[in-house]
Amino acid sequence: MRFDLGTFFISPSEGFCRDLIRLHEESPADLLVCDSFLMAGAWWSECTGRPWVQLCCTVLTLPSRALAPFGLSLPPDDSWLGRIRNRLLQGLVRNVLFRSLRRSADQARAALSLPPMRPWLFDVVSPHLVLSGTVQSFEYPRPDCPRQVVFVGPLLENKDEAFAPPAWWGELDNTTVVHVSQGTISNDPTQLLRPTLEALADEPVLVVACTGRLDGGLDALGPLPPNARAAGYIPYGILLPKVSVVVTNGGFQGVQAALRHGIPMVTAGKSEDKPEVCARLQLTGASIDLATATPEPSAIRSAVRRVLEEPSFRISAAALAQEAAEAGGAHGAVDAIEVVLGSAR
Repeated sequence: MRFDLGTFFISPSEGFCRDLIRLHEESPADLLVCDSFLMAGAWWSECTGRPWVQLCCTVLTLPSRALAPFGLSLPPDDSWLGRIRNRLLQGLVRNVLFRSLRRSADQARAALSLPPMRPWLFDVVSPHLVLSGTVQSFEYPRPDCPRQVVFVGPLLENKDEAFAPPAWWGELDNTTVVHVSQGTISNDPTQLLRPTLEALADEPVLVVACTGRLDGGLDALGPLPPNARAAGYIPYGILLPKVSVVVTNGGFQGVQAALRHGIPMVTAGKSEDKPEVCARLQLTGASIDLATATPEPSAIRSAVRRVLEEPSFRISAAALAQEAAEAGGAHGAVDAIEVVLGSAR
């Protein structure tokens, strides 16, 4: 995480901010909407005096007295002992583990004539509006959640996406479909795709595996069991209405898409933000978290059986889907942005 933050988020920040300022000088903006981890967005706001909207494309990283620092995937604890734990860990992460990154960020800010950055990247909160692309029940309870945080639900699904159904598409009707995917970044099929195909080869289900690769990458899956079908990519708005269980490595957007359709999950992810996503999802009761990126087929088979057989998982997922339907989505996000824009004007 330290390498990723330094390479992809901190090192380019000065240049990003200068680009934003230049664009603003050419065509002044009343407001900026940007990803939480684009530090240049908050810096642009400081330089221009214009408001910025923080779009959270993963779990909320905002600090809380009840939570350990983002990345540790520890459960919430608002007891007095828990608050002590959280403060100690926050100090350790900010001042020891990420000290060099904070120094690099402060150097970039100095080049922009900005003071040293307090708070740290994961603690930055837009004073104007924070849009969370999930529902409140998915997130950990935060007794001190800022008032400007708005949960708008899943945002990315496109129901009108072009799709040419494969020859086996009709087989998904009137059967129990299990979908397995590792998203678009972690594409090593030995981690989750192939173990899931092996785990469910003799189960009374139809497995649909998506590699997430532009070139398809189907050869890397090896010979498919008779009850399995594979594709490089299938739009979730078309596939998920036919699915009973999703096996996933815990990518935030894929999880939100499944919850939007009320589908319970089995999760297995340990990189990037995935442990935090998996931990929150399991706490909702809508999933089983295998707590590893490389689960054994026997563990996957047992978890999928439980999720299919025990109604509580689908009931919890359905409750989250109902909350997502009422959250407002992209239209709700736009309404919230318009309020900030109106106040700025």
